[in-house]
Amino acid sequence: MPINIIELGSLAVAFIALIFSFISFRRSEQLNTQVALQTHLAEQKNAIKKIWHESKPVIVQMNQILSGGYSLTEIGKTLNSIESKSEYTEGRPLRHHFYDLHSACFDQLEDAITAPEQHREVQLIASLLNIVYEGDIQPLLSGKTPKNNFKTFDILHTKSGAKKYAVLSGISRKDRELLYKQIVNKATEAFCVYTIHKSKIDSWLSELEIVKMDNELDNFSINQNTKLQRRFNIMFNMLSFFQSRELEYLVKPYDTRDVDAGCILHGAVTLYLFGKLAEAYVQGDYQKIEQ
Repeated sequence: MPINIIELGSLAVAFIALIFSFISFRRSEQLNTQVALQTHLAEQKNAIKKIWHESKPVIVQMNQILSGGYSLTEIGKTLNSIESKSEYTEGRPLRHHFYDLHSACFDQLEDAITAPEQHREVQLIASLLNIVYEGDIQPLLSGKTPKNNFKTFDILHTKSGAKKYAVLSGISRKDRELLYKQIVNKATEAFCVYTIHKSKIDSWLSELEIVKMDNELDNFSINQNTKLQRRFNIMFNMLSFFQSRELEYLVKPYDTRDVDAGCILHGAVTLYLFGKLAEAYVQGDYQKIEQ
């Protein structure tokens, strides 16, 4: 039976209308998804912005104490009146060896300030407490490879770093304890600001954890805004740092602690990271994130 031209035309029109309807539906669905994405992203941005504005004055107090980590420069001047029995001083002031060591360690940690996770970096700091001079440092001084392949900062796997470590080890126990006490006191002074505002800071961290979880579980990601993601990571890393084992160890009573060079370096690197986190937290204009 021949197909009626009119019927064929009607079928063609119906088919085209169906295709057009499907395309319109898909476009509408994509538009709704995009609107939902932007709305959700705006909500996250506002939540982060609110926490930052509320918490900034508290972190500013800490930053004023820590001077962006440069408080260690003043503490290092203590070494001007201290001598080391080490043969590796090379005529340089002891504070230079101290600065070279902790700054080289921090260079390896610097990305931890804006990193989504800090676990690997924190493990490196903890490794400083496990250094055994005879087994880990002494072999390097004589050009040998340590038997224990201990994982720590790169600088301490070099002969140059081992020499600087030996210089700190050559300081008398009394002078090492004096230097360490200043590091602890500075960290404790800044940490006291946390204890005063603990309930607020813990609450801000809880709110950020909700944003972080929300960001990981659905498709509405703050990662789509590089500036916002960086700001969030800095905030999260700063507020969670107060609960880190390294800071807790540093501000605890240490009367029975063996203050060796590794302990001093652990305190210095922890304090420096504390200061740099606080500095990054308060720096910049939040309005730039809106762009």
